[in-house]
Amino acid sequence: DLWILRYLSLCLFVSSIIALVMCLILVWGLYSAPVFLFIASTMICSTVTGEFTISILTFTSKYETRLTLLEQLPKLVITYRQGTDERAKRALDKLQSTFRCCGSDGRLSYQNNVPFSCNMYSIGCLTRTMFFLESWMDALAYILLFFSLIKLFIVLFFFSLLCLYQRNGRDRLKNNRNLINDSSVWRHSLSVDSSSGDNLSKTVLMPTRIINNDEHDNVEKR
Repeated sequence: DLWILRYLSLCLFVSSIIALVMCLILVWGLYSAPVFLFIASTMICSTVTGEFTISILTFTSKYETRLTLLEQLPKLVITYRQGTDERAKRALDKLQSTFRCCGSDGRLSYQNNVPFSCNMYSIGCLTRTMFFLESWMDALAYILLFFSLIKLFIVLFFFSLLCLYQRNGRDRLKNNRNLINDSSVWRHSLSVDSSSGDNLSKTVLMPTRIINNDEHDNVEKR
C-alpha cells in the first residue's frame, strides 16, 4: 500500500518536466504564434488539475492507508511465519530492511523464529510505517500542491503578458490609423488652400486685364 508514495514522487517529477517544457513553449508562443501559447496553457492547466486531484486524494486516502496497514501487516507477518507465500516473504523482508523494523509490533510478532532481515531491529513496522506515512505523504502532497499553484500563476502571468501584448498591438494599430487619417486630412487641406490661392490670383488678374483693355481702347480713340 505504499504505491501512493511512488506515484506521488513520479507525478512530482513528471509534472516538473512538463512544466519546464510548457514554459518554454509559452515563451515561444508569446513571441511567435498564439496557437502555441494556447496549447501550452491548456496542457499546463490539465497538469495542474491532475496534481490538485492527486493532492486531494493523498489527503483523503491517508487514513484509509493507515487502516489498511493496521489490518494487513499482522496478516502478512502470519503468512510469513507459515512460509506459504514467497511473495509475502519477499515483501516483508524488503519492508523490514527498508524501514529497519521487525514484524508488526516487534520481535514478538515472530515468537522464536525471527528472520534475518529484522534480527538487529526491535521496533515494529507499524510504528515506522505510520510515522513515514504521516510525515512524507503530507510533505509530498504539500509540495505537489505548491508546484501546482506555481504553474497556475505561470499560466496567469503569461496570459496577462499576452493580453498586454495584444493591447499594445491594438494601440499601435490605432495610432497608425490616426496618423494616416491626419496625414490625409493635412494633404486635403493643402490641396484646398492651393486651389483657393489659384482662384484668388485669377480674380486679381481679371480686373487688371479689364483696366488694361480700357486704357488701350482710349488710346486708339485719341
